Amino acid sequence: KDDIAILTEKRDMANQKISEETQKLVKLEENIPSLTDSLHKKLDIEKKAPLLQKEMETDVQSIADLAQQLIDVEKVIKELEAKDVVKVQKEHQDCIAKRVRVQSDWEKTKVLIDHTNHKIKQSKDHQYDPNCKFCVSNNSDLVKSADEAKKEMEEHTARIQSLNQSLINVEFEIASMAWIVEGVATYATSVSKRSNVQSLQLRTTNRLNVAREAVKKLDEDLKTCDRNIELYNKNKEALESN
Repeated sequence: KDDIAILTEKRDMANQKISEETQKLVKLEENIPSLTDSLHKKLDIEKKAPLLQKEMETDVQSIADLAQQLIDVEKVIKELEAKDVVKVQKEHQDCIAKRVRVQSDWEKTKVLIDHTNHKIKQSKDHQYDPNCKFCVSNNSDLVKSADEAKKEMEEHTARIQSLNQSLINVEFEIASMAWIVEGVATYATSVSKRSNVQSLQLRTTNRLNVAREAVKKLDEDLKTCDRNIELYNKNKEALESN
């Protein structure tokens, strides 16, 4: 080859290399963010990550505390259910209603006794006078009325004795279930608390899962920032000269 051909070839090769380097620079500019942007983003991630981590630690502790609360409240609920709290509550209410009925019957019977006592007293106070036309004509009715009053008194007395025994029995039943008033209140409160704890536990767990995904994303972003900074520094001269 002559000198001109050689020089032309060298010139073409140099132009090709320049073109390749220029293309590389353009590619670098397109793929690598500025150093300032990467550093700012890294700083932002490094600020967010510890705060998010702290929130996660708080949620983890909260979930553990809620789990213990759930264990405790479940224990209370199971103990009350073992005592048939719902069934006993129904029986207690039935006994209260029965006491009201017995007391009402007792009051009515007492009124009947008082009324019968008055009739008996009237018959005793009446003195038979053979010269009294009323006494003579109504003597048999007066005797009959007195006998009926005595019979009624016997029936009322037996009735009220039975009612007294019924009151004693129902009061004993009510006393044996005295725990149920507080038991029902505790059971209702515990069931409500269990529902609230479960709901809070679910919300906290969901928030923790979201935070974990966010931390994972921040970690990936941080690695990307470090890689971009490294690439920038490796190509600093080429990037800044462009």
